[in-house]
Amino acid sequence: MTRMQESSIYDLTKKQFKPRITSVLISSTSKIAKELIDGLDVFYNRISKVTSPPEMWKLVNDFSEPIAQVGPALICDFFMKIGFTRYVKVDHHFRKEFPKLVILAVSCKLNPKHSFILSQEIADSVSITPFHLDSILYLWGRYGAHTN
Repeated sequence: MTRMQESSIYDLTKKQFKPRITSVLISSTSKIAKELIDGLDVFYNRISKVTSPPEMWKLVNDFSEPIAQVGPALICDFFMKIGFTRYVKVDHHFRKEFPKLVILAVSCKLNPKHSFILSQEIADSVSITPFHLDSILYLWGRYGAHTN
């Protein structure tokens, strides 16, 4: 990837497809290499030990920081896909469907951190994983009846 960048000399700050993907790949492979230096078990154990929602949010922010154009939501999605079902990419489905769930007449305008923490608390209160809560809200928002 670095050789490709050297030969093409992309402006890695641009949002165009090739520079953006190149930037993400270079910075993410560097980050993952550093994370895995002590082995996969150490990496998984480090993530497993972080259990409180605010600490989890800090972990995904810290993890995403050196990766170009990748934020905490995508790191949550990455963690979830490698087996950590408490990490969910909370997006517009949560903000859109949540007010209907609790019968609010207004939009749920929480920032991403508060949405993440609230999704953890709600899932815990009904004894499901945040992944399942997000899936339910996604399916409801995508295929459920919409009333205005």
